[in-house]
Amino acid sequence: MLDAESFRALSSETRVQLLKHLDENRLTLTNLAKKMELAKATVSSHLESLENAGLIKRIDEGRKWIYYSLTRKGRVVLHPESEKVGVILALSVGLSLIGLASLLMWVVGEAQRDWTSAGLDSDGGPAISLLLGVGALLAGFISYVILIITVKRTQRAIVIH
Repeated sequence: MLDAESFRALSSETRVQLLKHLDENRLTLTNLAKKMELAKATVSSHLESLENAGLIKRIDEGRKWIYYSLTRKGRVVLHPESEKVGVILALSVGLSLIGLASLLMWVVGEAQRDWTSAGLDSDGGPAISLLLGVGALLAGFISYVILIITVKRTQRAIVIH
């Protein structure tokens, strides 16, 4: 996700500070220059580097002012933990859905099944559905616990900084 242009843009402490200001809300060139206590020309040059790197975008709504805002890439640079949380959440939900579908298949299979006198299935299909369902639900629960731990650590890290 980060290319050479991004690293060049992030090599300046001024540009990193600009990103942090834009993390709070979208701002104009004038607002950023005031917050940074820098000349507009200086800030404009830094904004151009950040825009070329894809970390910020210009928002021209056809009015008097042009706003600058973080792109998704810029937000990930400032908050990499949010990307991790999204992946773990998707994994947790996906595994839980697979588990529920497998258990549903097992229940339907059991309801339609013609039991033998010993009560055993010769092909093992329903038993596999049951094991897959329970395993996927368990994996989904474990990934959900990991998600909670990750979020708590992230909140603690944000409070410390």
